Amino acid sequence: DCGTPVQPHKVLWNLTIPGGKPPVKPWPSVTSPKKTQRVLHLSDIHVDRLYAEGSEAECNDDQKLCCRNPQDGESDAPVKVPAGKWGS
Repeated sequence: DCGTPVQPHKVLWNLTIPGGKPPVKPWPSVTSPKKTQRVLHLSDIHVDRLYAEGSEAECNDDQKLCCRNPQDGESDAPVKVPAGKWGS
């Protein structure tokens, strides 16, 4: 007795914007340039506590994880592409 179920992802939602859509404005031009700043944006960071700088970063084996030191039974082949200090 709960009525007809509604799937909200399949319902069209009509939204009226009061006054209509505003006009598109062009980007303003810079008349007096200011000092340039450098910005570093980091997102979606994942920490691997077993990451080993200098370990192999180019792995083709599905069983082995890259950027880690070899475990028991794994090949101790020379490193072709070393893992960097800040990630690879």
